[in-house]
Amino acid sequence: MFSISLIRHYQITGRLWKRHARTVIRYASIRKSCNALRSLWHFARGNTTISSKPIFLKVELSRYCTVDCTGCFPKEYRFYPFEKFKLLVDKFERYIFMAQLYEIGEPLHHPDLLKCIDYAHKKRIATVVSTTLSLKKPDIYWKELVTSGLDRLIVAIDGTTEAVYNRYRTRGDLNLVMDNLKKILHFRKESRSSLFVEWQMIDFSWNQCEQNSARKLAAELGCDTFQIIEDASELRKLAKKSKKTRDRNCIWPYVLLLVNVYDDVLPCFKPACSPGILGNLQNSSFDEIWNDQEVRRIRSRDQIKLRDGCRICNE
Repeated sequence: MFSISLIRHYQITGRLWKRHARTVIRYASIRKSCNALRSLWHFARGNTTISSKPIFLKVELSRYCTVDCTGCFPKEYRFYPFEKFKLLVDKFERYIFMAQLYEIGEPLHHPDLLKCIDYAHKKRIATVVSTTLSLKKPDIYWKELVTSGLDRLIVAIDGTTEAVYNRYRTRGDLNLVMDNLKKILHFRKESRSSLFVEWQMIDFSWNQCEQNSARKLAAELGCDTFQIIEDASELRKLAKKSKKTRDRNCIWPYVLLLVNVYDDVLPCFKPACSPGILGNLQNSSFDEIWNDQEVRRIRSRDQIKLRDGCRICNE
C-alpha cells in the first residue's frame, strides 16, 4: 500500500512539474529568464537588498465567499478592482511568468475575473484560479472561462458524498459543484482548450474513506490530475506549538509579489506562520516596499529567525 501511494504521489508531482515547466517555457522571454536567474542568485547569496523583480504575482481578487469552510478566515463583500489589477500587470509584465488570481475568497464571484484573465493572457502572463465551484453561473460563463486563456483551474472538492463534503464546506452544494465541473470539462473538450484542470482534496480524517473514489471519479470525468493536500488548520496548530528556530532565509520575498484585496503586500501565502504585512500600495510604492527594512529581515539568514511568524515556518 505504501509503495502504491508513493508511486501515485510521484506520478502526480511529476505531472504538475511538467505542467509548470511547459508554462514557464510558453511564457518565457530573455528578460524574464534573466530576472529569474538574478532572483535565484540573490537568494543563494543571501542578499537582503536585491535588484531583481518578482517572477510570480498573486492577487487576491475576491474576499467574498458563501461556502463557509470550517476554520476559514472572515469574509466580506470586497473585490480587487480590475483597473488596479491592470496597473500591476502593466508594471510587471516584463518579469512575471505566472499570476495566481486567488487567496482567501472565491475568485469566481469577482465581476471582472474573465477580463483579468484575458488581460494577463494578452500580456503573456500565465494565470491560475482556485475555486470551490459552488456557485450558480449560466452555461455561457463556463464556456467563456474555459476559452478565456486561463492556464490552470484548481477545483477544491473534499468528498464524493454530501455528508462528507459538507463537513468542511458547510454551505457548499456538492451537486452544483459536480454539475459545474462536468460543464467545464465538456466545454474544454468542445473548444479544444488547453486548460489544465486539477481536482484538489484536503486530507481530513473523515474523508479518507472517499479519497480513492474521488481519485477514480476525477480520472473518469477527465481531470488532468488529482491531488491530496495537507489540512492547513492542522499545520497552523503544529506551527504554534513548534519550538524550532529557522536557520535559513526564505525564497518567497525574492520571487513573489502577493497583494491582497486591501492592497496590502504580504511576504508569503503561509497564514499558519502569521507573516505580517510588508506595506500597502496605497501608501507606498512597490520600490519602497520591495527593499524596505522588514522584507530585508526576512531575506536575512540571521534576522529571519527573530521574526515570530517566520521563525516557526517550515517552508
